[in-house]
Amino acid sequence: MKTQSDQYYWGAERIVAAVEKFIQQNERLPVAREMNAQHGLPVCRTFERTMGMTWGRYAKLHYPELTELNERRHKQRVLDIRCEISEWTQEGLLLAVERFALQNGRLPLKQEYTAENDLPSYTTFCKIAEQTMLGYMENRFGEYICQSAAPQEDDPELHQEECLSFEMNQSF
Repeated sequence: MKTQSDQYYWGAERIVAAVEKFIQQNERLPVAREMNAQHGLPVCRTFERTMGMTWGRYAKLHYPELTELNERRHKQRVLDIRCEISEWTQEGLLLAVERFALQNGRLPLKQEYTAENDLPSYTTFCKIAEQTMLGYMENRFGEYICQSAAPQEDDPELHQEECLSFEMNQSF
């Protein structure tokens, strides 16, 4: 059944052909975020409705070797990101972004945070940026930390203990 959101009708044969074409062009399975018309594929909901199963289940049934390869690649990317986070510092990140901006006349886009551009992954960028911002806010607004913690009771000693506990937790 064709819906208004479908650009054109996706039948089972057309879906199988589109998946095959994607695999031939990219030498891998599509990930969920690639399941859209931009990549020549139906959206996940259309895939599930037409094929009677999720994309992941379909891939495991029909492409077990590619599914296993995708899982290994994903695990490796996660490990790489964990290692990368410890290698990048706030100063190194700022220098890398500045170098990119000078070369390109703009800040990097989310997808441009890659080793090929001498930048960390976008996940690493976000973690460092978050840590930096939290540190800045702690230094700048430290006097408000205790006032932000809402006391559970009207006991001032209890409130003071919560603030001390909060401050001690923040220092670790």
